[in-house]
Amino acid sequence: MENLTVEHCPVSKVTEAGNNALSVVNPVVGTFAALPNGFRNLLKNKGLIRNLVSRDISQRYRNSIMGYFWTILEPLLLSAVYFFLFTIIAGNPEERYPLWIILGVITWQFFSRGLNDSVNCLVGNKNMIKQIYFPREVFAFSKVISQLVITIASLVVVIPFMIHLGIEPTTQLFLFPVALMLVTLQVLGVGWLLSVPNVHHGDIAHLTRFITRAGFFVSPVMWTVSMAKGSREEMLNYLFLNPMVVPLELMRAAFDGTNPPIPDWAIYWSVSFSLLSLVVGLTFFKKTESKVVKRL
Repeated sequence: MENLTVEHCPVSKVTEAGNNALSVVNPVVGTFAALPNGFRNLLKNKGLIRNLVSRDISQRYRNSIMGYFWTILEPLLLSAVYFFLFTIIAGNPEERYPLWIILGVITWQFFSRGLNDSVNCLVGNKNMIKQIYFPREVFAFSKVISQLVITIASLVVVIPFMIHLGIEPTTQLFLFPVALMLVTLQVLGVGWLLSVPNVHHGDIAHLTRFITRAGFFVSPVMWTVSMAKGSREEMLNYLFLNPMVVPLELMRAAFDGTNPPIPDWAIYWSVSFSLLSLVVGLTFFKKTESKVVKRL
């Protein structure tokens, strides 16, 4: 077998497994070394991640007449439908409600698609994984970054709403990257945590899709915390246990210039959950990823 060089590959043994395939056995990463090892691999493989992100975005709009314009058009159409249902039919008089809807839809799409894509990242790239080893944590990371890029591009549609409502950017705009960071950390952490078990049990992918669909209705996407305060205020403490409540409210506050009606403890909880999910997810992934090749 010809010599093969794989950059940044913590491989202990490479053996021939057939005419065109390679079986790569990588050492088990220690618990305390897993996290720094994973971050180092991401930093060392920036070029690979960039290529994977470009591939994911290109494939998403391949064979589409309007191409990348769907990045803006899709959330706009969805928001129009929800606006019709909740404003025209249900009768919501708040003039900023259309802006709140579209910000909620865009933010939730990032969470939902990023989570589902990252959970399925190993199964979806099984051919690459079977051929040769490189750090597998890049798959979930690239999926989430792809959705982050699409989300940022989608937010262009918010500008006409702000102009129509006479809303000028304020210092609250700094909450925008904070909200995106919280969602990114949550999606990455949970995605890494579930991607390996999903290889062994495909039910996890189905359960994840159900949770993201159900979560759309129990999270403040089509409604706001301020609306909930007027009806079932005693349920608010339970509502804030949902770690996506804070990012959704921060995103709205960033663009409409208001102060988010969020207690301090809820912010601490959301930040803590986001960081903890990232640490636990990546650590678990690095400890268990060596078992996926045999199951793919």
